[in-house]
Amino acid sequence: MLSPAEIADAWAAVPALSGKRLIFTISPVRYTSDGLADGSLAKAILRVAVDDICRRTGADYFPACEIVCDDLRDYRFYADDLRHPSAMAVEYIYEKFAEAYFSPATCEAARAARRAWLRSQHRPIIAT
Repeated sequence: MLSPAEIADAWAAVPALSGKRLIFTISPVRYTSDGLADGSLAKAILRVAVDDICRRTGADYFPACEIVCDDLRDYRFYADDLRHPSAMAVEYIYEKFAEAYFSPATCEAARAARRAWLRSQHRPIIAT
């Protein structure tokens, strides 16, 4: 496992994205392969590293993991495997992301695109 400083230093080697806004987030999916304690520790180390990177570079951090673990801490916001966020949680996170980063015009374009996609998924019921 890398230290927060090692992770942040590795990002220092990445060239600046001219004119681009960099947004970090940490997955809210529970990492359990090495056990719950080590999974939590790994996410905590990553969070400290991302904070350091954001301070150094002016990048942003979007708290998807914290939203699921703190704001949506009820198990109804998890899929059946109890590791992944449910569709309701994903929608909630998306709304929070849109509020934080989308302009009103982008929000409207996204709503229009979603409506168009939903219409394209409609399948008529044909009576036989």
